[in-house]
Amino acid sequence: MRNKPFDDLRWYRGGWAVLTGLGVMLAFALSSDVPWSFAQSQQQQQQEEKTEEIPKPPKEDFTVSVYKSLDEKKAEKLTFKDKYKADKAEEPVEIVVTYYNWSVSPEDYWNRQINIETKNKEGFVIEKINKSGFGDLGYVKPGDKKTLDSFKKEKITVSGNTATATMVDMEIGKAENDRYHSLMEKFVLKK
Repeated sequence: MRNKPFDDLRWYRGGWAVLTGLGVMLAFALSSDVPWSFAQSQQQQQQEEKTEEIPKPPKEDFTVSVYKSLDEKKAEKLTFKDKYKADKAEEPVEIVVTYYNWSVSPEDYWNRQINIETKNKEGFVIEKINKSGFGDLGYVKPGDKKTLDSFKKEKITVSGNTATATMVDMEIGKAENDRYHSLMEKFVLKK
């Protein structure tokens, strides 16, 4: 059998303990120099990023010409129909090109990104290319150790009567770079 008045008393004392703890934390936060607000930390981060030098692209960079074309079209998302060769057969696919531009100036081509998704007729993504900044697919900014770009392909694993599709990171080589170039030339630059 439980004793109700003592249960209520525990909640009452527990509530005061929590309020006292919050009061102490608030007093500490107000007296310290630590920026507790999210807005302050974001502003500081943005100021630090602005002071960081933005890399310049090489002359006649292919990706920069793609960005310029997308800027002229004022395009953020483009969709195209195409054929995709898989396992010696061609299937109809939809190519979705999404363009992100968070540059700080018109000459800032580093703070931009292109995502290219190839979707089969069921709407599943079977290939995905992410190109950040400028340079060829797989470009590594001087001073960095790895690329910000990625190339993923669908891999189907069959186990018994069940087939599972997963997206697998591919190593970026000549074939992947050629695929990126051909898609951009065909649909964005229209050469």
